[in-house]
Amino acid sequence: MHITGLCNTSIDNPGKADNKILVDSILSFLATDTVLFFTDEPPELLELQKNNWSPIIKWFNHRYGVNIEPTLDISAPHIDPKDVQKLEKHLLSYNWNALQGISFGVDAIKSLILQLAVLDRHLTVSQAVKLSRLELEFQTEKWGNVVWAHDIEEHDTTSRLSASNLFVYYNTAINTKREKNIQF
Repeated sequence: MHITGLCNTSIDNPGKADNKILVDSILSFLATDTVLFFTDEPPELLELQKNNWSPIIKWFNHRYGVNIEPTLDISAPHIDPKDVQKLEKHLLSYNWNALQGISFGVDAIKSLILQLAVLDRHLTVSQAVKLSRLELEFQTEKWGNVVWAHDIEEHDTTSRLSASNLFVYYNTAINTKREKNIQF
C-alpha cells in the first residue's frame, strides 16, 4: 500500500515540486532530526542515547564529510551551511522518484541521518526504527506499554521505512540499468 502511494505521488506530483524543492523539504528535517536531540534527564536515557546515537552521528559525519553535533536542549543544533550544501549535493544526485522515497522515509522516522544510514546499508530498517524510537522504548520500559497502540505504531513505521527504501533502491537500480544500456 505504501509503495502504491509513493508511485502515485511520484506520478501525480500533487505539490508541483521539483527536485530542488523536494531536497529542501528533506533537508529541513535535519534541524529537528530525532538522533540530534539528547536529554540529560534522566541520566540513564542520556547514556542510552550516547551509546546508541553517537556512533550513527559519527558515521554520518564521516560518510558525508560534515560536522553535525547533537544538542542537549530544545534549541536546534547549529548546522553549518556548508554541511547543508554537501548534503544537498548528495541528495540532488538522486532522481525524482528516489527523492520521493527518501522524503517518505525521513518523514516516517523523523530522521535524515537514519534514513541515509539505511540507504547506505549501514543500518537495517529494523535497527533504524529501533533507534528512532529509543526514547519511547525507554519510557515504555519504565512506565508500561500500550500494546495495541505502541505495537501498531512500530509496525507502521517499519512498513513505511521499508517501502521508502525499496522504492529508492528500485528507482535507483532502474536508472542505473538504463544508463548502462545506452549505446552510442
